[in-house]
Amino acid sequence: MRWPKLAGSPVLDSLAYVIERSRDVQTRVSRIAEVAGWMAYEELPMPDYALPLGAGENDPDWIMDFILTASCIDTAFTDFSSQVKFQVDYAGRHWSDSDALFASMKRALDEGIPILNGEFLAAVTRTEMVKRFRDVSDYDGHTVKIYKLPQLAVWFLYLSLNKTGQFPIGDLERMTAFADYIVPAALHLLGITSYSQDLEHAVRSHQLIARDSRWEIEIRAHCIYASALLAEDINKLRAPDMQIIVPQVDFRLWSHYHTTWWPHHLTRTIMY
Repeated sequence: MRWPKLAGSPVLDSLAYVIERSRDVQTRVSRIAEVAGWMAYEELPMPDYALPLGAGENDPDWIMDFILTASCIDTAFTDFSSQVKFQVDYAGRHWSDSDALFASMKRALDEGIPILNGEFLAAVTRTEMVKRFRDVSDYDGHTVKIYKLPQLAVWFLYLSLNKTGQFPIGDLERMTAFADYIVPAALHLLGITSYSQDLEHAVRSHQLIARDSRWEIEIRAHCIYASALLAEDINKLRAPDMQIIVPQVDFRLWSHYHTTWWPHHLTRTIMY
């Protein structure tokens, strides 16, 4: 089994047992090389992330409050019954998926609702919100670490604050893909991952897949594993000054497929 050269990632390091023993999800390594053969010649920039409508551009404390609050309330953006994605119209634009969440938060702030205020948040009835960051599962007695929201929050903070040198990170290359609903679907549509007949049927027929089930863990583990290999193969084809990191591959996949009508797995969870 080929393993990514990425070293020192507690997330990736925890996945070997799952990847080696998966029953219902497989990564087609040969297909990764084929996709890298054309994706390597795309721009694949670092995302130019900006908070919606220019919110808090000059206030790093406000930016950190906004991003960390958004990470706490981040959720599935597809209605599991109708398969319709969360969408809002605000400030003359149509927003979808997580962008719609950010726009809704900005709208609330513009309307005077203090959603970033600690006293206000302390009165919110949904209890123990920070537990959503313990994105860890058990797979046949082996601890699997995914950490989607913690990594994504750090990534957003870096993109928002590093332009002014306020949030330097020296080991971004250790970050993995942010295993959610969309990136696994993108990898599957590209033919990089394959599902067993039963899992394929469950996804296409919009069946609920339980949190911490073998199916859910294998889908997310292979998302991280395949994305790391894809970034590695892309870098083999690019010049030294054009090397990328895994979150750039994640963004390429998410940005192209987050509005797709193709079904993704449905798991009720607070982890992504």
